[in-house]
Amino acid sequence: MRKIVTSLAFLALLIPGIGRAEGLGIAFVDAPEMGSGTCTGRDATEAFACARKQCQDQGGTAAECRDVAYCEPAGWSVDLFKQNREGFHWHAVHCGLASREDALALSRTLCDTKAHPDFAECAAVRLLDENGLPRDIPAE
Repeated sequence: MRKIVTSLAFLALLIPGIGRAEGLGIAFVDAPEMGSGTCTGRDATEAFACARKQCQDQGGTAAECRDVAYCEPAGWSVDLFKQNREGFHWHAVHCGLASREDALALSRTLCDTKAHPDFAECAAVRLLDENGLPRDIPAE
């Protein structure tokens, strides 16, 4: 019996989706310079409603809190802060990634100053796991 349980646990690591919150999506909403929201939910309607409420609770109005991204399954997410040499700045959210390593690799690629010399700054500022929980970003 112990071998069967061990084999099933190992198999769960190999099959995509097993061990993740099935049917869980993640939504991102933003009102620049005012507020933002991030929520998981069973579907886009539920997740966006929650994220919009968070955005409005932080000071954004209903009109200013705009849907940014939704992924189902949620996967790993990374929020990049970008600023160009003229001083304009924004966030770019990427979700639905297969792993922490994929999210960090994507942030390194998208923030590569050799490929994007117009960036004065670009960095991962938030990393979320497949359940929408914040995780530490390693120092580069």
